[in-house]
Amino acid sequence: MNELIKPLFLAVVVSLAACGGGDPAPSPTRAVEAFETPVETGTPYPAEVVHRTVLGVLVSTPSRRNQRSVDELHRMLFASEAPSLRSFYRLASGGRLNVTNRALLPPDAPVAGEVIEVTIPEPSGLDCSTDTWAAAAKAEAIKHGHDPSGYGTTFYITPRVTGCSNGVGTVGAIGKANHGMRVVYFDKSDTPDTSPLTLRTLVHEMGHNLGLGHARTVTCLDAADRRVSMSDRCTEDAQGDPTDAMGSTGRVSHPGPKPGNDYSPMDTNPRLFAASRAHDLGWLAPDEVLTVSGPGTFRLRPLYCAMANGAPRALRLASTTPGRDYWLETRVPCGGPYDNFRNGSTHHTVPETTVHGLLIRQATAGPGPSASTWLLDLHPGTTNASSGFVDAALSLGEVFDDPLPGGQRFEVTAVEPDGTIHVRLW
Repeated sequence: MNELIKPLFLAVVVSLAACGGGDPAPSPTRAVEAFETPVETGTPYPAEVVHRTVLGVLVSTPSRRNQRSVDELHRMLFASEAPSLRSFYRLASGGRLNVTNRALLPPDAPVAGEVIEVTIPEPSGLDCSTDTWAAAAKAEAIKHGHDPSGYGTTFYITPRVTGCSNGVGTVGAIGKANHGMRVVYFDKSDTPDTSPLTLRTLVHEMGHNLGLGHARTVTCLDAADRRVSMSDRCTEDAQGDPTDAMGSTGRVSHPGPKPGNDYSPMDTNPRLFAASRAHDLGWLAPDEVLTVSGPGTFRLRPLYCAMANGAPRALRLASTTPGRDYWLETRVPCGGPYDNFRNGSTHHTVPETTVHGLLIRQATAGPGPSASTWLLDLHPGTTNASSGFVDAALSLGEVFDDPLPGGQRFEVTAVEPDGTIHVRLW
């Protein structure tokens, strides 16, 4: 049976473990010291910068004029300051992926051009056919001197359509060049003034171009049909992870007028990627991932904060699900407008636990990449509306007891001033 052991009055930890008198008691906890000042994002790990050339194409038809302007799309794709596609991937990669144009301008140089307007014939047949829109727009772009085949990713932005998905990106392979990829963004908004282009959709679909699959969640039941964090009876939500851009929401903690309000988990800005994705894409240095093979207490620093404190950015160990590993990470608000998690925020009365918490995901085991990830819900009792996973992280003093054969216990025993947490495994 899956269990969470929560602190009582923030001091005494009470074990709810099913019978078995020889189990060790959780270790004493240390009080949280407030994390107040965001730390600059990025890492000093020297790695070659990979240039990702991007083309933006605003598509119109004779009867439907594109609502977007060249300036709006250019800012969304190429602006050096956040929010933009370029700033997101610079932060997520620690400066190792540079969204740029054919001139391969460096990350600190303004990018000009590379957004064009084309008019195509009215699509025949199914209006939501990405092949139809992309093929016609590509032919017109070539006439304008921009062959999409020569870019890493081409974003085709349609005029207003209804009944289509927001965006569809071709799927590449992690570790490959993935050249000539495309994203078709179906614009469904009524007015661009009140409905700006959705950056989380653009980031998500280019993630597919790079070979990333969806950020999934697992919902598990025990023998009595009660929700638990892990069991042998689990189902998946293909895009349920709200703390990764490859999830459907891509974020939690949408900033509202004041802390404590109910915030919607949907927002235009995405969350940065999970640790296993950063590892697979080559954005983590070898010594930033610690592979754990036995019990112990391990320091774990925030995934997207630059700090030379000797702690890894991720922990990796075998999971109790065949073919998958556990990946452990923690987050604090140091990811600009993307990882600006907030203490005290709630979602449909469910309090968020991400800041100073321990996120546990599964990813495919082995030396190769894992296209998808699976986030565990470490507070399975809260299932209100879409907010069941905003409190997925394990908080200070709590224990997750993996009930499957060979499972371990996971406990957050301390939080340092810079957001580094101590994780005990036994």
